Amino acid sequence: MITEQMSKKLTISSINTGMVIDHIPDKRSFKISSILNLYKYAGSVAIISSAKSKSMGFKDIIKLEGKHLDLEEIDKIALLAPGATINIIENSRVISKKLLSTPIKINGLLKCFNPNCITNHEIIKTKFVTESTNPYVIRCVYCERTFQDDIIRRMLV
Repeated sequence: MITEQMSKKLTISSINTGMVIDHIPDKRSFKISSILNLYKYAGSVAIISSAKSKSMGFKDIIKLEGKHLDLEEIDKIALLAPGATINIIENSRVISKKLLSTPIKINGLLKCFNPNCITNHEIIKTKFVTESTNPYVIRCVYCERTFQDDIIRRMLV
């Protein structure tokens, strides 16, 4: 039996200024919120997980009131959720939209998983290049080792 309280829908209010990260693959919003340190953010944050989507089946959405991401944060999101969109909101209206794609060059965002790589023994900023987008494969510029999508998500620093 469904009670009146159970049948009510959760409503998440719109934001006046900030951003909405939309079309995040299902269940990746938690990793994104972790790498962006959203638990430390003082403004309003709404994380919607497993929302129904006609094009994706299920998707995640993150709403950030008063927050604007820098280029490094956007690149981290693009590594985890290529195809996601970032909507910039001002006066409760979308003023711009950016479709994220996998970066060609990735500098300093990932830790090389090769324990013998020089970046794990000396103070050197890591550098990777995208070898393939489907499947997603990157190559470390220093040790030449390649890594695929499932490992890349664990390499973010």
